[in-house]
Amino acid sequence: MYSLMKLLILILLLSSCSLLWDSSKKDRIAYKAYQFENIPSDWERFMDKDVDYAYRKKNSEDLLITNSYCQIYQENDLATVTKQSLIGIQNIVIKKEQTMKFKGRQAYQLFVNGTIDGVSRNVLLLSTRRNHCYFEFTFIASSLKSETEIQKDFDSIIKSVKF
Repeated sequence: MYSLMKLLILILLLSSCSLLWDSSKKDRIAYKAYQFENIPSDWERFMDKDVDYAYRKKNSEDLLITNSYCQIYQENDLATVTKQSLIGIQNIVIKKEQTMKFKGRQAYQLFVNGTIDGVSRNVLLLSTRRNHCYFEFTFIASSLKSETEIQKDFDSIIKSVKF
């Protein structure tokens, strides 16, 4: 239970970057532009008013949280905006970063290891833009999981995204 509380604090820290930027209601309408369909059975949704969607993998500490913003974050490249989302994570080590396609659009994926409240975590972020909106998908996992395992788990749920 204590680990779950730490993960929920992480969600708040990662979503707190929106406090640094203008995140008024008009900018937060993007969450209506996407949804998750046919979620794998080992994932369950939980509610968090600070993010668009939040999912927890059953019997694990893995989390997926998503945020979206419209009419902002259009000027900077995806890598710059994505890296700004690492606020609240200390001792960041970038393991891998790449530009790719996601659902037919340019995307940027960043895999890091860092410390959150003294606990080492792996974080995989995927960001993309669509119709003047910025979308960010953040996967948080134990630092004991391999990059291959994390990518597999991330891919299993992210394929459920429908715009």
